[in-house]
Amino acid sequence: MPTRNRARVVLVVLALSGLLAACSDSTVRSRWTGSEGGETVEAVSGSRHCDWSSITFIDLPRGKYAADPEGLVPADWREAEYAQDVDLPGGAVDSGLTSGDERIWYAADETVAFVGTTESVDAWPRIVPGFGCD
Repeated sequence: MPTRNRARVVLVVLALSGLLAACSDSTVRSRWTGSEGGETVEAVSGSRHCDWSSITFIDLPRGKYAADPEGLVPADWREAEYAQDVDLPGGAVDSGLTSGDERIWYAADETVAFVGTTESVDAWPRIVPGFGCD
């Protein structure tokens, strides 16, 4: 694995560790593996003590993204809208991360991560740095 990719993996692991330490009641919802097999990223539930258990967060190299079907993340803390069952845009860039049959792609401007299959994806908005609960 190239040194640059290793550095990204370390940063993702450290960021995820920080998220889990801050919200220790979060649970892992899915694990994503990079195309080279070495990179692993976990999608975790939001904290129960903040009533965010319906939200799924994932820290990716290009930011933290969230699936928020109940609309709990305020608009000023996200860079786009969450949407279910949307078409994958033509300009989407494959992240190389997979979980079973699902993949993650980025929007060209990286404000959205598209999570799903080539036939149906959910649009997860990127979360503004600093968002969290006490």
